[in-house]
Amino acid sequence: MRYREFGIQEASLSQATDDKYIVAVNRIIAQPNPKFLVGKNGELGTLIADDDQYITDRTDKITGYLNKQYVEVKVSALFKSDELKQAIGVSLGTTQKESFVIKPSQIFKDERFSANQVFAEIINNPILQKTEIGQAIISMAQQIEKGKLPNFSDLPTEFQTPIRDYAGEYLGVCSLIKGIANFPTRNQWFKHLGVSDLSKIFIHFPQKPNFALGDSIGSFENAETGNVILISSKGGKKGAPPSLNGLKIPDDIASKNAYANEVDFITTLQNSSADVQPFEGINKLYNLNKDSINKVIQTVLPLSINDINEILQFFDKSQYIKDDWVKLPKKYHPIIGLIQANLNRFSKTSTPGGILHYIMNKEIINAVNNNNALPNFEPLAREILQKNFIQIFARPKGNFLGFDIVWPNLQMGTGKIELYSKASANDPKSQKMSFSVT
Repeated sequence: MRYREFGIQEASLSQATDDKYIVAVNRIIAQPNPKFLVGKNGELGTLIADDDQYITDRTDKITGYLNKQYVEVKVSALFKSDELKQAIGVSLGTTQKESFVIKPSQIFKDERFSANQVFAEIINNPILQKTEIGQAIISMAQQIEKGKLPNFSDLPTEFQTPIRDYAGEYLGVCSLIKGIANFPTRNQWFKHLGVSDLSKIFIHFPQKPNFALGDSIGSFENAETGNVILISSKGGKKGAPPSLNGLKIPDDIASKNAYANEVDFITTLQNSSADVQPFEGINKLYNLNKDSINKVIQTVLPLSINDINEILQFFDKSQYIKDDWVKLPKKYHPIIGLIQANLNRFSKTSTPGGILHYIMNKEIINAVNNNNALPNFEPLAREILQKNFIQIFARPKGNFLGFDIVWPNLQMGTGKIELYSKASANDPKSQKMSFSVT
């Protein structure tokens, strides 16, 4: 896990003359599971970048895994991929549909409300009432409330795309509630959510993306069991779903012998608090497949309860700063040595315990995602995600806006699913592990 300088010919970004590339690279780094193609034509592979990085110049270096080696890569060596081009475009401006204030995150309060309230939340919404497009959306909600698909073709042309893409997300929820959406697996969905009707379901449209799966715009929750099913408008485009705790492993999946190790591992993570999760997780991986773990880290495993409690004491910001890592028991010093050359990248207020937390987190993620620690992790994760996402399509059907609802969300069968964590050495208790979908 030691860094090594990755000497390559500078790629297309080396010719950039303004800061739009810097903005775009930082935009991608800030996303879950950031990745970059490396080389003049992207031929040198994919850099799986670390989080908690920020670059200011094309000569800056980004750290991460490239071809299973931990490396530093100059920004100028990154290939201008389609994703990077898209990020550059986003950094330069917004499209016309973005100018309308109609997204779920823009019009709903950041709080849960009963499914039975959703029509009132839209129809009485003061933000929607102030604009012409908002009034059109209110009218559509009223039509759905009467059991009819809403008129669409008679809307002003400039309203149609943003209403379909944004308002369609919550109008689709209305159509589900009213029972007029095309939803072939509605009864099975109720059973998985653990309810017989919508009276026990709460809906949440967060103002900030608590669930960062690309187009995940809200959630259904069983108030009694806490089982959460996310609402996705496009399903599995990019991002990290919420903490593994919110995702239920269906009994038929948990009982499969082929998934025994993976279920054991995920259950361990689900039952761990954010501060101890990487320590209990690395112990579990050591038990299941120790060869997937860095040999230096293996020397301290398995960590005892006393070991973990001792490390937690080094989380205290009132007593320790980053440079106090030398006060850790000597057996951990070689582990800090794995990233010592780049300790300057960590915040000064990071603690010795937070640094160990970060390293163990990264080691777990590398073992699972890159070292085949759990061979059936991705297919298990895919099956879990399919059962925990509901996908809503809003599509014009003749003169009306129609709604198709898919569950299990088979769109999650596309792309790549990996383990992901946003926790940092400076704030190790902030986030638990989740799945990343790209």
